[in-house]
Amino acid sequence: MTHPKNHITKSICFSYPTSANAKELGMYESGCWHVSQIIHNIEGSGQANTYLPQGCEGFDDPAHPDLIALFNEYEGEPSQAFLLYGNPRALAALNLKG
Repeated sequence: MTHPKNHITKSICFSYPTSANAKELGMYESGCWHVSQIIHNIEGSGQANTYLPQGCEGFDDPAHPDLIALFNEYEGEPSQAFLLYGNPRALAALNLKG
């Protein structure tokens, strides 16, 4: 399937302790759940890039109400990988599966 230029998807992901994302989110020692966005087909190149959205926060619970609210606020549709393999508690909190 081809995506239009700059097609954006999102997911709730876990960043492990000591990872760059956990460090950026202030949860370097514990790791955290957060929203990630993926921009597909950047300027028609066929490449993709995953990033933390501006204002992203880290949480210790994948179904934390504030994390779910952020997910709903950020641009993009849920990624296929998230729908297939995402944390069951996060998916249930989003009414996507469960």
